[in-house]
Amino acid sequence: GGTITLDASDASWTASGGSIAAATAVIIKDGTTQPLFYSVLNAGSNITATTGNSFAVNINASGVATFAAA
Repeated sequence: GGTITLDASDASWTASGGSIAAATAVIIKDGTTQPLFYSVLNAGSNITATTGNSFAVNINASGVATFAAA
């Protein structure tokens, strides 16, 4: 067996001309449109950034997920 850790950089967008709202996030492989991992933001409802403010997805320092092979 072995262990694989899926990691990613934090992402941030600044709302301009209107608000940004989301309740889910999709992590894709860089340079593709193929989903690698789906993650639900555990907020119970949309998280909103109003015009001029940042909407950020911060990844835990331990990574997004860890997979262990048997």
